[in-house]
Amino acid sequence: MAPDAQLARRLGRTVSAVINRRQKLGVRKFQSQAARPWTPAEFALLGTLPDRQLARRFYRSYEAVAAYRLKKGIAAFRHPHKTVVGDSFLGAT
Repeated sequence: MAPDAQLARRLGRTVSAVINRRQKLGVRKFQSQAARPWTPAEFALLGTLPDRQLARRFYRSYEAVAAYRLKKGIAAFRHPHKTVVGDSFLGAT
């Protein structure tokens, strides 16, 4: 995705025309990664849910979430395995 001004130049349209069309289509405004640093709340959730799910929640790409998680040395989320330890687990005595 490109910023509105860049798209306007490439399409030969005004910036306001590009903004209006983008808003009419429900497309979010482009934000570069540098423009939006990671928040402490986002950082705290890394590794607690699948990267794709976090990407949707944070409005970031899957690649950005996975790369940042790896850069910070956080292990990927793993679904907990349901295991039965024995009858005592089920409440039997």
